[in-house]
Amino acid sequence: MLVAFPGRLTRRYIDGQRKNYVSPLALFLFMVFLTFFVTSFGSGQLLSRDANIASLTNHAASAKLRVERNEQALEEARKANTGVAGVEKALAVSRKLQHEAEQRLLYVASPEKVNSEEAIELREPGWFDKTISRIASSPPNPDATFPELEKSFHHAAENPELAFYKLKNTIYKFSFLLIPISLPFMWLMFFWKPGVTMYEHAVFVLYSLCFMSLLLTVLIPLSILNQGWLIGLLVCVAPPLHMFLQLRGTYNLGKWGALWRTCMLLVVANIVFCVFLVLVLMKSVH
Repeated sequence: MLVAFPGRLTRRYIDGQRKNYVSPLALFLFMVFLTFFVTSFGSGQLLSRDANIASLTNHAASAKLRVERNEQALEEARKANTGVAGVEKALAVSRKLQHEAEQRLLYVASPEKVNSEEAIELREPGWFDKTISRIASSPPNPDATFPELEKSFHHAAENPELAFYKLKNTIYKFSFLLIPISLPFMWLMFFWKPGVTMYEHAVFVLYSLCFMSLLLTVLIPLSILNQGWLIGLLVCVAPPLHMFLQLRGTYNLGKWGALWRTCMLLVVANIVFCVFLVLVLMKSVH
């Protein structure tokens, strides 16, 4: 019912039909635990022998190009006698990433030539890994609008495993804050509608977050299987469709009333989540 009939489930619980249903708060706590349990396995994706060598070759070439650019930037920094330490650090990181990229490619193309102790990267880099590599190997920008935020991102990119561990634990601890943050926005969409209480909004938000957590647990194994097209389809279709069905069934809305509230809820949800993620990232890397 959470997946197919979310509005009916939410409405029944609000109306007191609770004997056959799990409490939304208990379900939310369980789904948060399940999501981060699955995430811990998703970070250990193994690389198969028949991986895409062309993709690994491009990644190694990009890493080499970043090294060359940082070497040139270091020469310019030494001539200008400014920012040398930051560029030297970026160059060292980019050289390390180049070595790892070449080892990863060698492991796939000619595994017999790789020392088992040196084969430290056993998974193909996805878009996230490539983004992290670009951030880590880029020299600091002295003209950054938010220098503390940029420093946090660089610090996380230099040690992504530790940063991801801290980020995951921080989100796990503060995920419940999404509930009180969402309630005022829910109230704004219904404040003129008589008989709608904050309790109804709380149940709605809890069940909605449970579904989003469930969706994330499905996306993680799909990412391991490199099903990017299916991930994109689910991300674009599932959240708005679920919000629409839940809004319409919970508050007895018409099609247009549920539609404009769905659009508003999507905008609000993205803003709240982005702000929440940035704040959590800054807290976790300090």
